[in-house]
Amino acid sequence: MSGLRASLGALPEASVNYAGSEPAPVVPTLLDRMLETAGDVDTSSAYVVPLFVEEFLAAESDWQCVRQLFDRADLSSMTLIEYRRQLSHLICRIEQLLQSQLHELLHHEDFQRLEASWRGLRYLVEQAERSQKSDRGLVKVQVLNLSLAELQEDITKSIEFDQSQLFQKVYQQRFGLAGGEPFGLLLGDYAFGVHRRDCELLGELARISSASFAPFVAAAQPQLLGLESFAQLGREFDLASTFLQPEFTPWRSFRGQRDAKFVSLIAPRVVYRKPYRDTGESQFGFRFEEDVAGQMSPDDSTIEVGKYLWGNPCYAFGAVVIRSYCRTGWFADIRGQRVGEIGGGMVEGLPQIDFDTEAPGMALRPQTEVVLSRYWEDELIRNGIIPMVDCQDAPYSMFPGNPSTYLSSREYSDAAATENERLSAMTQYVLCASRFAHYLKVIVRDKIGSMENPQQLESELNGRWLQRYVSSAPQLDTKRRAEFPLKEGRVVIERVPAQPGAFDLKMYLQPQFQLDDISVGLQLNSQFHQ
Repeated sequence: MSGLRASLGALPEASVNYAGSEPAPVVPTLLDRMLETAGDVDTSSAYVVPLFVEEFLAAESDWQCVRQLFDRADLSSMTLIEYRRQLSHLICRIEQLLQSQLHELLHHEDFQRLEASWRGLRYLVEQAERSQKSDRGLVKVQVLNLSLAELQEDITKSIEFDQSQLFQKVYQQRFGLAGGEPFGLLLGDYAFGVHRRDCELLGELARISSASFAPFVAAAQPQLLGLESFAQLGREFDLASTFLQPEFTPWRSFRGQRDAKFVSLIAPRVVYRKPYRDTGESQFGFRFEEDVAGQMSPDDSTIEVGKYLWGNPCYAFGAVVIRSYCRTGWFADIRGQRVGEIGGGMVEGLPQIDFDTEAPGMALRPQTEVVLSRYWEDELIRNGIIPMVDCQDAPYSMFPGNPSTYLSSREYSDAAATENERLSAMTQYVLCASRFAHYLKVIVRDKIGSMENPQQLESELNGRWLQRYVSSAPQLDTKRRAEFPLKEGRVVIERVPAQPGAFDLKMYLQPQFQLDDISVGLQLNSQFHQ
């Protein structure tokens, strides 16, 4: 229809009055006449197409299309003006039908999920390219096309977590093979709720991520917070008390696992595409204006967030991690806001959508599904959810904190020890420690065949390798912290009792603090066989 639309684009619209002509009488439209002559159509089948439609689609030229349309209608009493008006009516009606159909397609739940995934992945790759600049190959983005149902089936059918196909791809093919490159971060385009099935799956993913030293980041469903929609975050309530309810027992059980340090969930969702606007051009072969207006909820308590393309915020978090690594080779600077520069947890490059009531660039819509208050920023962080916050009147969003889902069940009499336990579970420090663990496991893998005794390897790891990244100087600038990211570090290798040839490898790290005025001690455990 694009050619026909272009050929008839100069025809006057039905609402135009022509000087010197009498008002045209109200007559059935051309579309009505064609449908009358088409005869009865069996509507019981969605695949029945009237014969005249098939003939119309088979026409070889735009002129043949027009002839076929008017051959089926009585034009003997029509003037030229009426003839042109009927054509305009027909074109407008067809475009209305196409707009309605395209709206249904674009806003279908399955299609939106698919489009958001691809646009989120595209955003991540583009930001990775931008962060790497001339140093190509510093970051690699690899994609595994795996639905949540397929992931659930893989984990469920495996007797142990290390027998799953995901474990083989994430761990065995990376650490178990010479030359394998370990993954630094796993992004899951999934959203998890409070259901027992979700929490059990998170537990297995935590074990795989812990063994691979690759934190897993995904999204949280509003049901995980006891809500139907994130729009309900407009009211304040105690989230910790909500988590004490019986239906949150699986969630509390998962959070108590030590491996939960390697799992992080983000809320709310983020926008990945601007709405399509009618600019006067036929970008789809016809003019189209996307309707994204929100409506009141059934109980009139909240306003729905509209039909924007909301997607998983894990891609935005991945872009922040990549930027920090490309700048410093480290992961400590991935939260908070910077003054006068883009850094920390600031998210750039997301679509900027203007309010229609203001001039472009004067008033920007939030990039997140809901604007979180300071209360909810702190409440989510305290309860193990990473908040994604819109920066008001600025083209940025931000991660003010990055807690993991882990909640320690231990009680300390010392306040500093309690704070250290909390901070050591933050995703930024888990990423930092995991990076050292990657190198450590690769070094051990390559040297295990020539190792005479564990003490020799322990001495080599401490003296020749780990101490190169340690500085106890009290004040270090940003550049020096990137060169010496540790205040202290040591490796301990011990034989495993009753298991000949098996060794426990423990690494103790104390990073240079970035935003926390407290020393954070990290411990990573692994095992290898000679």
